[in-house]
Amino acid sequence: MNLFDVDTWKKYTLIKETVLKIKLCGNGKVILRTLEVDAERIDVLFSCLEKEEVTISIPDEYSGKIYFEIVAESKVELYKASYETMEIAEQSVKIAVVICTYKREKLLKQLLQKLEVVKQVLKETLEVYVVDNASELK
Repeated sequence: MNLFDVDTWKKYTLIKETVLKIKLCGNGKVILRTLEVDAERIDVLFSCLEKEEVTISIPDEYSGKIYFEIVAESKVELYKASYETMEIAEQSVKIAVVICTYKREKLLKQLLQKLEVVKQVLKETLEVYVVDNASELK
């Protein structure tokens, strides 16, 4: 089944607009529904001889779990289906890397040099902690 939980998406992300993207070929319609029995549905007709991408905006008022159905009028080939967003939401995220080590000074130095390159890209979002388990790191 292809369920998408709209409420979880809204709760844990800052993204406002989501879409259903389906790449297919053939004749028929895509139906976007919620699990609620009497809820409205969205029908989108398609007719194509080669791969075509169909994009359906998920209305703001949709909540709960949604899914799509494909009703074929002739042979239909489904290549890809995904729930996506075109937005890039700004959200403050920090990443902490904790490195536990014991008598591996040379390997640790190499790793820290590589992490320094990553830290230049991520700036203040990356923190690195080294736990020296009783060795004599300098």
